[in-house]
Amino acid sequence: MRKVADILNSMGSETEFSEGVLRSKALVFWSMAVGSTLSEMSEPNGFKGDTLMVSARHPAVCMELRSREKGILQRMNTLAGTVLFRRIVVKLSDFPPERLEKV
Repeated sequence: MRKVADILNSMGSETEFSEGVLRSKALVFWSMAVGSTLSEMSEPNGFKGDTLMVSARHPAVCMELRSREKGILQRMNTLAGTVLFRRIVVKLSDFPPERLEKV
């Protein structure tokens, strides 16, 4: 019986697997990277390669995250201790928060 590490080595995907694990763990740094206000209105959904996928609950939050992309990436990568993400894709959430004000 072969070890899992041997199988991954033979497939040449050990590096990709390791980076995927690191990227998954790095998602917990989101609130520290963007701050409490933006983290309450957005969340990382995952990643595709080195692209961080994020959903936001309001169009203004989408714009703010996009405008701060370079700083957020730098902070996320600094907290992770290595360059894991090179791009952020922000999309508006399918379920925005309910309106609080009465019309």
